[in-house]
Amino acid sequence: MRSRRKRNFAALLAMLLLLCGCTSLKSIQEDSVREDLPQIDPEAGTTRTITATLYYRLSSEPYLVAIRHSLTVRSNESAEDAIVRTLLSGVPPLAENVSNAFADCTEALEIARDGSILYVTLSEEYLDDSALREVKEESSQLLAREEITEAEYNARIAAAKEALYADRRAGLYAIVNSITAYAPEIRVMLLVNRKGTAAERLRYDELGIEDMGGAVSSLLEPMEFQEDVLATPASIVECILRHMKAGELDEIYGLFAEMESGEGQKPAYAEFEAALNAVGRVTDYAFSRRQVVTDYAVYDYTVGQNANYASVEAEIELTDGESHARRIIRTRLQLKNEGEIYRVGYYAFLDALGEKA
Repeated sequence: MRSRRKRNFAALLAMLLLLCGCTSLKSIQEDSVREDLPQIDPEAGTTRTITATLYYRLSSEPYLVAIRHSLTVRSNESAEDAIVRTLLSGVPPLAENVSNAFADCTEALEIARDGSILYVTLSEEYLDDSALREVKEESSQLLAREEITEAEYNARIAAAKEALYADRRAGLYAIVNSITAYAPEIRVMLLVNRKGTAAERLRYDELGIEDMGGAVSSLLEPMEFQEDVLATPASIVECILRHMKAGELDEIYGLFAEMESGEGQKPAYAEFEAALNAVGRVTDYAFSRRQVVTDYAVYDYTVGQNANYASVEAEIELTDGESHARRIIRTRLQLKNEGEIYRVGYYAFLDALGEKA
């Protein structure tokens, strides 16, 4: 009797094992199925913090400023997702004259990686051209009323187009440099979801890029880190001289250091404007008292050992109302590292121009 009970118990146990799928054959089969599934990111499903260098626009200039951020990577996104999300969110800049490189409401619709290429698809707001259309409409009305000449009309449209292209390039380079600074092995391909269509590649002419770097196609290629768009000490000086040449002093006030060693604080804007108006406007090579800058050239720059200071070599030419020119050859302009960018020392700048009292 006891033997029969043992046999019944063993048969029942075997049946239960079969029903539960616990045979050795079934176990091996399930393991083989799991091997075909995609690999799971070990950090997926967890929230983590990373440190990354993000690139923002230097006011309305064609240069980008690098700012270090601590970013929260959400459980449902990659580090690249977090970087693009932060760039588009308009995080308050850490320095004066630094701003978000994207138009309001621009969204990242998809971010996907295929090998070494990261595809970033932006919403149609990235291509918003309403500012250009407004300039065209206003200028057309002025031209029709003969309040501006045709040459002035063409100049207005050309300036508005370049401003539009500069905005688009700033956004493009901000994403490319922020992603590739974090992951140098990646190249970035920017796409846009145009109204009523799927994601499409941008054309170079939509960005105002004439030099396509040897690309055969007219469509934008995956991009690596772009060095030539960074706000260096030399590019800061170039901005100042370019705006002085155009008489746009309000554009450069924020590019001068707030405090200067041995001199104190820079003056209020009214005094600043009066002093530089006395110097004149820059043009490409020289400055002179009460002269217009007509030419300038910016050469190499050096950064001090502790990176707090830098100097830029430049030539500046000034011309007065009587066409008397003065050329300042190979002068050294001093800059101070303030708030993520180098700013020119105001008093040292006047001194270099021979304008300091």
